[in-house]
Amino acid sequence: MTELADLLAGATARHALAHRDITTVFRILRDAGVSQTRLAQAAGQQQSEIISGRQVQSVALLERIADGLGVRRGWMGLAYDTDLEPEPAAGDKPTADESTANLLRHAATVLWGRPVFGPADPISVKDTPTPVPRRIGVELDAGLPNEGLKYFQLGVATAPSPLLRAKLEYDCAWALGLAAEAVAALRRARETYQAANDEPRLWKYFATTLPHVEGCTYLALGRFDSAAVALSAAVDGASHAVGCAMYNYGHLAAAQLRCGELRSGIYTAERAIGLARRLRSVSVRDGLAPLHQAAAARRDSACQDLARELATLRSAA
Repeated sequence: MTELADLLAGATARHALAHRDITTVFRILRDAGVSQTRLAQAAGQQQSEIISGRQVQSVALLERIADGLGVRRGWMGLAYDTDLEPEPAAGDKPTADESTANLLRHAATVLWGRPVFGPADPISVKDTPTPVPRRIGVELDAGLPNEGLKYFQLGVATAPSPLLRAKLEYDCAWALGLAAEAVAALRRARETYQAANDEPRLWKYFATTLPHVEGCTYLALGRFDSAAVALSAAVDGASHAVGCAMYNYGHLAAAQLRCGELRSGIYTAERAIGLARRLRSVSVRDGLAPLHQAAAARRDSACQDLARELATLRSAA
């Protein structure tokens, strides 16, 4: 008797398994001559409903079907597996830019209910071992501001409340690279935030995130005086979390050094360094890069010493 798993080794079947499209899986098996009795043994009494198009959402049922078909649970994304073969390739592997554009088309379709950016290709789930990520972040953290901007703009267009829209408008301003557009986006974000005065805040320290984003935007634009003002407000409101305080102190120190306020900048920088030493995080210490660059740009001995201290700290992360 032919093993059911052998009939599901092709690219079409593996794609259906990866997407938990059990209706398609059963149709492939039925077309291959598998009897309804054998399918019922795999799915239990719900076999006829699944063939008729019912979507299987229960993890327990999916696991039972995987076991009944004799396929690895990892093929259906139900468990990590260190001994999995990758899903057969359907064609040339897309580039990183193509994958990002395709994901954006999926996001737009979900948000607006129609393919406003064009039809999206299926996203293939590879059954390969998943390592623990070194860092987690959005496209801004990965050095892809244009892609980050697109997602933020999608969020702005579909935000369910003025307060959430204000936060996303601040993020848009940060992602924008042109000064005039970024400053205009900040202005819109402030107006939206002020219009949401009566709305409950999304979390206790929500308001402290906004001057942080504003300060980072001005820092990126080279408007260091404005950056220092905004980041000072962020520092005053975000002392509750070590990571947030470290980012704020680091960016504020960078703005102060860029403004020529060396005494204040070095004092603030030492506070950022003290907090960073308490955190065993590569991404957090990477957040000291603007401060490191600002210190290295100064020629005086105190700033050069600071730059060397930052280089040692960041290399040890």
